[in-house]
Amino acid sequence: YGLAAAWSLAWANTPVFSVILRKAFGFGGGLMAGSFGVQTMALAWPSVDFASLPSDSAIAAAHAKELEQAEDPDALREELMQQYAAFSGPYPAAGIMNIDDVIDPRETRSRLIQALELSMARRTEAVSPNVRHGVMP
Repeated sequence: YGLAAAWSLAWANTPVFSVILRKAFGFGGGLMAGSFGVQTMALAWPSVDFASLPSDSAIAAAHAKELEQAEDPDALREELMQQYAAFSGPYPAAGIMNIDDVIDPRETRSRLIQALELSMARRTEAVSPNVRHGVMP
C-alpha cells in the first residue's frame, strides 16, 4: 500500500496539505508529511513525534548489545531517550525542511485556508482531466 500511496501522490495534480497531529514515522511519515511540490504545505502541532523510527524502537534495535551489557539498563535507556529526543519531534523536522511550520493547534484552520489561497494563486492552467499512462505498483 505504501508504493500505491506514493504513486498516487506523485501523479496528483491537486494541492496536498498535511497537518501532523500526533505521529509520523518512517516512509509513511515522509510520504504523508513531506514536501511533494510547490503546492504542498506540511504543518505540525508542537506535540508531534516525527522521526524515522519511534525512539524506543530505534534504541532497542541500535543499542541492544549495550543495553544487555549495561549495569543499569533503565538508566542507559533513559539517557539514550534524551539523546534521541534532540533529533525527533517537530522542531528538528522543521529545521531540516521536512515540514513547513510548527503551529499552535488553534491556528490550524486559518493556516489551511492560507495554504489553499496560496495554492490557488500558484495555479498556472485551468483544471482539466489528466490522462495517465503507466502501471500502478
